[in-house]
Amino acid sequence: SVQRALEILEPIFLESVLPSQELLETEESWNKVLSYVPDEEISEKLRERWASGRRSSVMMEESDVNVARWQDLCREVEKQIGRTKDPSKRRQLVKCKDEIIFAYAYPKLDIEVSKKRNHLLKAPFCVHPKTGKVCVPIDPNKAEDFDPDRVPTVAQLLNQLDASESAEKNWRATKMKDAVQMFDDLFLSDLNKASQQELSEKTRESVQGARFDF
Repeated sequence: SVQRALEILEPIFLESVLPSQELLETEESWNKVLSYVPDEEISEKLRERWASGRRSSVMMEESDVNVARWQDLCREVEKQIGRTKDPSKRRQLVKCKDEIIFAYAYPKLDIEVSKKRNHLLKAPFCVHPKTGKVCVPIDPNKAEDFDPDRVPTVAQLLNQLDASESAEKNWRATKMKDAVQMFDDLFLSDLNKASQQELSEKTRESVQGARFDF
């Protein structure tokens, strides 16, 4: 349900997304967040306060400026909810904080990628039709270190093949060597072990269940 998703996302948004993405660090970023607040009085008050660098005593207790400003925003929204007599406006104010969290923290699906068969960007080692970049595996333990700009392109791989002095011209002479090795280490080797274990268990069950007549 939406409420269950919110319970999961809110602490992640507060502890990770806000500070790491610096959502309220600059005027450009905080204006995007404030666009979700359906009350211009609140938005303008916060813009002026944050632009001046003023911090309340409550904000000073929080070391990260993004988290402090988020708490500031929540307090101003709560105040306005208490003052607003219009039921429709009150509902909008109650929902705006949740809408911000969902906008920045809820996983999103690309409709075109999901419904069209020519979008194969999730398949290992496929090539992006526009950039020419090759889809390579990512170590989940080092996901934050992944730089998409360093992904090899088909043109780069062809140049590496041409420049290779090896008699055997294949992918081992290119940047694909590390990518293929990672794919093998992270996926294929474990898959092979699991398959062998499953096959052994089926063979053992088959032998144990067989009857031998002498």
